[in-house]
Amino acid sequence: MIIKKARQNASKNLQATSDSPTLDAEVLLCLVLGISKEKLYGRLEQNLTAEQQKKYWQLVTRREKHEPIAYITKHKEFYGLDFYVDERVLIPRPDTEVLVETVIEEYGDVAKSKTIADIGTGSGCIAVALAKNLPQAKIYAVDISPEALAVAKINIKKHEVQGQIELKQGNLFEPLPEKVDTVVSNPPYLAQERTNEIKSDVIDHEPHQALFAGSDGLKYYQELLAQAQNHLRPSGLITLEIDPLVVEDVTQLAQKYFPPNTPQIKKDLAGKERVLIIKTS
Repeated sequence: MIIKKARQNASKNLQATSDSPTLDAEVLLCLVLGISKEKLYGRLEQNLTAEQQKKYWQLVTRREKHEPIAYITKHKEFYGLDFYVDERVLIPRPDTEVLVETVIEEYGDVAKSKTIADIGTGSGCIAVALAKNLPQAKIYAVDISPEALAVAKINIKKHEVQGQIELKQGNLFEPLPEKVDTVVSNPPYLAQERTNEIKSDVIDHEPHQALFAGSDGLKYYQELLAQAQNHLRPSGLITLEIDPLVVEDVTQLAQKYFPPNTPQIKKDLAGKERVLIIKTS
């Protein structure tokens, strides 16, 4: 079978599963052939070997069962960097790039003297992106899951930022050895009652520990903000990714724990309220 026909058949099979069936079909072809998408377009009339066909349809079948492309390929781009991901961690989303961008914009060149805590680091994408863009900053990457930290370790080594990032296993601020200047976090924030609204790609494959936060989705916002007071240095910064559905609730929590500071809200590229910013005195 020629590559062009295989792509066409796979795309057709994936229409019921994927929002981008042709793109998924091409990504999986590139994985099987070990080539870039640009090179794929120059080989569309070439034949797949029997072994390549077998491997390709195995991958397509996995995608048909809603397994995310990122878990199949073991790769996901975030903030212009390539990250290793697997079922132990949440797949990085473009929305979270706004969180990284916010910290970089807040500090810029002065970040060389700053210490940052990435709470709930998962794949380490936030910590690594900050380290690459703020090369003088010291970062603690914290997660309660040792499995997630194993993935973060892979990405820290891959991007050669071992000298900047220190992994810490434990719940929220518990393992931090010192106070920090900045708290950055993309905590679990889905309400359990919204389970039926979530796509199979997510609910059936991504770690629930990294997704859900109690019945109303506020559990970790509450705990983070309550504890942050005791772990921030003077003139500290807190940046949290937020669920646009609970912006008002999280803002009220911020005002409760950090009066009289007025939290700022930053929107993502889709125009949704995505990041809550607190500057403490």
